[in-house]
Amino acid sequence: MVPEHFAAGGRSALLLALLGLSFWLGACEQSRLRYEEQEVRPHTSLICPGDPSGLCDFSEEQGLRVGAAAVSITPMAWETWIDEDGDGLYRSGVDRFLDCGGDRLCPDDDGYPGPDAGEGNGQFEALWLAGFSVSRPMQSVADDIWARATVLEQGETRIGVVSLDLVGFFYDEVLSARETAAREAGLDHVIIASTHVHEAPDTMGIWGPNLARSGQNADYMSQVHLAIQDALAQANRDKVEAEAYQGFWTIDDSAWSGSGINNINVDSRAPHITDPTVWTLRFAALGSGETLATWINFANHPEAAASRNVAMSSDFAHSLRLTVEEGASQGPQGPLAGLGGVAQYLQGACGGMMTPLGASTVDLDGTVYSTGSIEKAYAVGRVTGYHALQAVAGEQHIAVPSLSLRTRQLLLPVENQAYHLMLNLGIIDREGYNYDSDSLIDRDNIPDLITEISLLELGSASALTLPGELLPELLIGGYDGAHTGPLQELVNPDSSSIPNLDEAPDGPYLRDLMPGEGRMLLGLANDELGYFIPDYNYRLHEQRPYLDEAPGDHYEETNSLGPSATGLLLTATHELLAFEPPEL
Repeated sequence: MVPEHFAAGGRSALLLALLGLSFWLGACEQSRLRYEEQEVRPHTSLICPGDPSGLCDFSEEQGLRVGAAAVSITPMAWETWIDEDGDGLYRSGVDRFLDCGGDRLCPDDDGYPGPDAGEGNGQFEALWLAGFSVSRPMQSVADDIWARATVLEQGETRIGVVSLDLVGFFYDEVLSARETAAREAGLDHVIIASTHVHEAPDTMGIWGPNLARSGQNADYMSQVHLAIQDALAQANRDKVEAEAYQGFWTIDDSAWSGSGINNINVDSRAPHITDPTVWTLRFAALGSGETLATWINFANHPEAAASRNVAMSSDFAHSLRLTVEEGASQGPQGPLAGLGGVAQYLQGACGGMMTPLGASTVDLDGTVYSTGSIEKAYAVGRVTGYHALQAVAGEQHIAVPSLSLRTRQLLLPVENQAYHLMLNLGIIDREGYNYDSDSLIDRDNIPDLITEISLLELGSASALTLPGELLPELLIGGYDGAHTGPLQELVNPDSSSIPNLDEAPDGPYLRDLMPGEGRMLLGLANDELGYFIPDYNYRLHEQRPYLDEAPGDHYEETNSLGPSATGLLLTATHELLAFEPPEL
């Protein structure tokens, strides 16, 4: 028999326990760990925090932790050559390769250690530079190229963002890198964006010794993958409590003696529309304010060294990052201090084509560079880096840096007949879908490629990732001339093929639809599928589509998936941006 006072106390304790259990169950209902499948699929392939898969569960922890690292992807072994006619192209009957192996040391050289792999075998063990044409072997190194990584962590969400000094990195390579990073570093997601440099080894296969042979090198691809993991691991290991700051700088038309944006960037395709804004996102250690990483987002082809250059380089990205990290001793507003940390250049909407090749660039010291060269590339980078420092000087603190991500996979058809040939020959090594894999790819047997778009948000800053080279008018509009550089006209009235701007799409454009205030577009992110061209201005050559360009400014069509891709991409992107996950 239980004493009465103990029985009463037991009943009270039981009642309190039941009330506590009820409260706890109610709290769990109000703060779930993740969404249900039907709430977020098929709108997203991944959503963080709260993905139904169990990745990046919801957490009450709202502090931001950030780490950054840079690891070289400069190749270690290749054979060099002598460009006898100075045209930047290797011709076996004219030019001469030095059959001295991957260390490039010949028997008569000082410090010759003896023969190494490939030496004296009569075969040119070249690394082929990507971006201009086939048959451009790497000769030397002008500056290192890099895998630069930032890791962002908040609660149970861990995301890596990598920039590679490469012309492009296919989606299957990205998926492989993500799988390794998830296993080895515990990352929920990794965004890998290429700077689209035109002086780095071919990682897509398109720029080999000739049109029928891939330029991809398996050993070098392995080196890149290892560097990605090293950079992510270092950044993940070095994470500290951090704050975030967003900034932007729009290059005024009156700058640089009236050349404005055209000092470093011109549009080679009508209508001439150029995005003049440099965007920054800076991460600083909480308390000390020490810069950990700075993202610089700007649309421009890293090809200022031009096609005859055969010295490997990250082009203007090299001096851009140095300027942001180390500062500028002079410039339009005087000296600007460097930020330290790891600077990452993230390509923008560079299609159509945003290029420094047609610019006469005034450097920070007043020197003018008009002809393509490494020196001009570095000048373009210093000027762009200076504008990035100007953006940081006016940056705003992101008071509530809530980290979120949503991604979406989509299928895009390969209608380009030149790409059909490359896929059939194995020059482009990539899995296709929804076609007869036992038959040759052609106009009646078109494969789809799987790719990805995503939206990364950090409080009032957002970054939209797209898998190629978007023409900037699809991002910012400008068909009224509002974004035409001061040295260009919207269209050339003497052109033989003037685009009909009455058919151009009305807004809102992609940047109008993005959330927040700092709105970055990361081009060539997680894939490189060529140019995405507005439908109204897509023209193919009548007799040799994709092999030759149509009259007028229509080079980009020859390096696009085909006429269907842009509409499908924009539809999926609009849907991703419009999707609002349910409130919990």
